Amino acid sequence: ESENKALKAKLAAAKWKNLVPYATLVEATRGFSEALGKGGFGEVYKGRMNEADIAVKKLSRENDRNTYESFRRELTFLAQLDHPNVVPLHAVSMDPGQPLCLVYPLYARGALGGALREAPGLDTRERLAIALDVSRGLEYLHAKGIVHRDIKPANILLGAEGAVLADVGCARDL
Repeated sequence: ESENKALKAKLAAAKWKNLVPYATLVEATRGFSEALGKGGFGEVYKGRMNEADIAVKKLSRENDRNTYESFRRELTFLAQLDHPNVVPLHAVSMDPGQPLCLVYPLYARGALGGALREAPGLDTRERLAIALDVSRGLEYLHAKGIVHRDIKPANILLGAEGAVLADVGCARDL
């Protein structure tokens, strides 16, 4: 609880105002009814908010110190980043007594892993474009002093504008 207050204060000092009530996310995801995937951090759910499709990452083990630290790192890093090849953070929910949640845009084509498994798959030009987008995202993160540390097909999302890096919860400062 006190750590959440400290984190909220840090976000406020950075003039980051995209805090949303947990109840808003319950409504946006229809009660967290459509799961998109699950990871070590928690589950990701599909939703719709402010006329846009969203993905909501809901922290599963808030009391687990490592999970909370991962959440804090991801929130702290993403709140200060702005690059077309790094997933933008739309909002966060940190209501007392409720699971912590991060809100992202939903990328209709999903993760690279799925695209690689689909027939006919990605052609050479698409693969090169994705590699270039990922390298641009990594270059940006490194210039900001951040190492991603978890590059894999599940953490590369494909959208209409190209590929973006996701899941910076394992990232560290250089």
